[in-house]
Amino acid sequence: MYPILFEVGALSIKSYGVMLALSFITGTYLSLQRAKQVGLNPDDIIDLILVILVSSIGGARMLFVATHFSYYYTAPIRILMVWEGGLILYGGIIGALLAGWWFVRRRNIPFLKAADTVIPAVALGIGITRIGCFLNGCCFGFSCDPDFVLGVTFPVGSPADIAGLSGKLYPTQLYSSVAGFVLFGVLSVADRKKRFEGFTLSLFLTLYALFRFIVEFYRYHDDAFFYHGQRVMTVSQLISLLLCFGGIGLGGYLYRKARS
Repeated sequence: MYPILFEVGALSIKSYGVMLALSFITGTYLSLQRAKQVGLNPDDIIDLILVILVSSIGGARMLFVATHFSYYYTAPIRILMVWEGGLILYGGIIGALLAGWWFVRRRNIPFLKAADTVIPAVALGIGITRIGCFLNGCCFGFSCDPDFVLGVTFPVGSPADIAGLSGKLYPTQLYSSVAGFVLFGVLSVADRKKRFEGFTLSLFLTLYALFRFIVEFYRYHDDAFFYHGQRVMTVSQLISLLLCFGGIGLGGYLYRKARS
C-alpha cells in the first residue's frame, strides 16, 4: 500500500490519481492511432475521449452515491467530495456508454465503429487504474488462507483495517489489473479480425462482465444483497449479469444483421 507517491510542500500526489492520469494518456494515444487506421477523425476521437473521461467519473460517483444513499442523504455536500474516494467502475462504464452514444450521434459518427476504436483502450485503462487501487488500498478482497502465496497484508489504518479485516487478503485489485491487460490484448487482436462493427464492444461487455462476476466472490463489499443472513449477490454481480447477457445479445444481433 502506497497511497501517496510523493509530496510537494502541502500538495500530496496520490498514486490512484497518477494511475488514472496515466490510463487516460495512454488510452488517448492508442485510440488516436487506431482512429487513423480506421478512417475516423482524430479530433472527434479526442473530443469523445474527453466526454468519456468526464461521464465515466460522474457515472462512477453516481452509482456509489446510489448504493450508499443513507450516508449521503444526511450530508449531501459530500457527494461533490470525489477526492475522498467513492467510485464504482460499472457506473463509469454505463455513464461513458450513454454519454458516448449521445456525443457521436450529435457529431454524426458511427457509434459502433467509434466504440470498437476506443474500447481496447478502456480495458487497458482498467488494468492501469486497478494498480492505483492496489497502491491506494481500496477495492480489497476478503481474508484468505495465511498460506495463500498471493495473499497480501495491508497496514493499520488502511481501508481494509477500517473495515475490520486483518491478516492476508485476496489481492482482488491485482486480479482486476491482470484481467484488464489480458482483455486489452484480446480486444486489440479481435478488433483487427472482426467481421462486423460492434464486435469488439460486445466482446468487451461479455468478457469483462464474466470476469467481474467471478472476482466479486473474493472481493469485500458493503453493498451486497443478503438472504437470511447469507450474502447472495453484490450490486456489481447483478450489473455483470445484465451486461454479459447484453453483450451476448448485442453480438448475436449484429452478427445476424451483418450476414443478412
